Amino acid sequence: MFSQKGFHDAKIEDVALEAGIGKGTVYLYFSSKQELLEEIYRYAIQQYVAAIKALAGGEGSTRAKLEAIIAHALGMAHMSREVARFVIEGATGMREEFKVWAVGVKEENLGIIRGMLEIGIQSGELGPVDQQIWAHIIVGTINSLVARALWAPGRVRAEPRELARTVAGQLWSGLGPRDQEEIAGDHRNS
Repeated sequence: MFSQKGFHDAKIEDVALEAGIGKGTVYLYFSSKQELLEEIYRYAIQQYVAAIKALAGGEGSTRAKLEAIIAHALGMAHMSREVARFVIEGATGMREEFKVWAVGVKEENLGIIRGMLEIGIQSGELGPVDQQIWAHIIVGTINSLVARALWAPGRVRAEPRELARTVAGQLWSGLGPRDQEEIAGDHRNS
């Protein structure tokens, strides 16, 4: 209902009718439309974080995991564009408590990516990179791509898997292992 009518135009009665329950039943679980929106947002984010955690901790190379994470994020945006747009757009009026929770989730996501990168460094797949900086680069890149898929879908010309492969390849060129001479040259130039 929120994605069809917009948050402000949708009424709790609309939500209850669509769910096949009474308006009072909705209010047994949620004190307000805002609280319902926040719970929708929490659920979507928790599902996303669980998927990212599973992909980052799964089998395969670090590069394959990176590609799978990007593809998953883009696939979610592509498949549920209207709901995702609504959830993101509706986040602007969230309560302070919810914002604190959302920041914690972002930190959790960064931690998942840092852990994946650390495993890649330990296995020799990656060079000696700063995991904190690269986690921000990766998460920022994913967020930027998802925003484009949501708000300018006609400008995204590749399918999620194809785009993920390309982006992961570009990120990998900065993350991949390098020989000691190349690393020494970087240090001399900085």
